[in-house]
Amino acid sequence: MRKNLSTLLVALLSIVSSMSAHSESRGAMTLGIGGGYTTANHSAYSDIYFRYAFSSHVRIAPDAGYAFKHEGLSSFNFNIDMQFPFRVTRGIGIYPLAGVAFNNWNTEGGGTHARFGLNAGAGIDLKFTRTLRLTLIGKYTFMHHTDGAYIGAGIGYNF
Repeated sequence: MRKNLSTLLVALLSIVSSMSAHSESRGAMTLGIGGGYTTANHSAYSDIYFRYAFSSHVRIAPDAGYAFKHEGLSSFNFNIDMQFPFRVTRGIGIYPLAGVAFNNWNTEGGGTHARFGLNAGAGIDLKFTRTLRLTLIGKYTFMHHTDGAYIGAGIGYNF
């Protein structure tokens, strides 16, 4: 067990040390896909996202996604979040986020419930190359009767 943990730690450190050293610049854009788990209906979700950096510490991040059907509920989700990234070390950044959400929930009986809400959360970016980024994210959507956490990961292309 200890040997496997040591091997994993060495592998992660070598990946991090080989990451790109450049920081995000004004006008930087990322297009990516992601997925994870939502507590809103206790199911998986997937999304596609886009990011545009206004400066090295402010970017807009709209995304569109789908929460898969579980407990008789599924939803189409659209979010516009503002992210505030900060470089931690070479190739690693963290960011708090805040934004607005629109979810259209579908019920098993065929009904729909459209809701607006607010997002708050944080994420971690791992830059593997100049064009490849891994993102880990956690956010909470405050929404009448359908609030919940979204915890996930994504991979994006920087251009």
